[in-house]
Amino acid sequence: MSKISVIVPVYNVEKYLKKSLQSLIKQSFNDIEIICINDGSTDNSLKILNDFANSDSRIKIISQENLGVSAARNRGIAEAKSEYIMFLDSDDYYTTDACQIAYEQITKQNSVIGIFGITELYKFLPLPCIVNKNIKKAVKTPADIDLWKFQTYSVNKIYKKDFLINNNLKFPTGIKTAEDTIFSLRCLFKNPQYCFIDKSLYIYRKNRKNSATAGKNCVKNDFEALKMFYNTPEFQEQNENVQLKIIEKFCSGSWNYYKRNRNNKELLTDIKILVDFIENHYEISKLKNFKKYNQIKEITSNISI
Repeated sequence: MSKISVIVPVYNVEKYLKKSLQSLIKQSFNDIEIICINDGSTDNSLKILNDFANSDSRIKIISQENLGVSAARNRGIAEAKSEYIMFLDSDDYYTTDACQIAYEQITKQNSVIGIFGITELYKFLPLPCIVNKNIKKAVKTPADIDLWKFQTYSVNKIYKKDFLINNNLKFPTGIKTAEDTIFSLRCLFKNPQYCFIDKSLYIYRKNRKNSATAGKNCVKNDFEALKMFYNTPEFQEQNENVQLKIIEKFCSGSWNYYKRNRNNKELLTDIKILVDFIENHYEISKLKNFKKYNQIKEITSNISI
């Protein structure tokens, strides 16, 4: 049995897939299984997967109809045979020593989740990443359960498989955005023992992600995700301060969408709907303590629905 299962959801990424797979087969840590979930690709992605699998027996290909990234990752979790699990998006890639460092640190620190740094690439140029700044702070100061230090990426972590299985931790389906955020928060709410790895192990194509999430329905999709999460028992079990921090994260996403699309009136209407939902569930006097809420409140103050 391998020590790490790396789960790679694949959907129409022929341009990036070879780089992603090469980063896996060239890992300095060889004791991995590579589970590629072909999520109904219609380009050459499956051919690329088969070519790599024919030359490396660690690669396992599972094809399914297009069900989305959450369903693909959940299928990978169910199929994984290793003690630990990592996730790699098929348009991103790992550093050569990613699996080795992640495994050594999570076992050394006796944790069920290890959180490592990310290098964000924008048009091939590395960018300063707030994830890494937060990790440096957390390494210096022992962390209690903390929403911001924990991060809401799923791909910058190594997980003990038993922790995910025993707590029935899966990615949410039926939504188009914020799957990572909700999955990561569900993990956090289980009060896991987690550690920080002060090294960037994951290369994240930021320009590719931005293009994928900058469509006209981005705020609307985030709002649907928030409503779904809000109505779950695990959200309602959190104290109001934690709930408001989560709300603020969704407000931050809407603010970032707005900054990239300032002239989009439909976007402003969607943000107004989000603001109204939040104000219907929380006291405005408490919401005013949160910067991003105040920012999106201000830009929608003259909009009536």
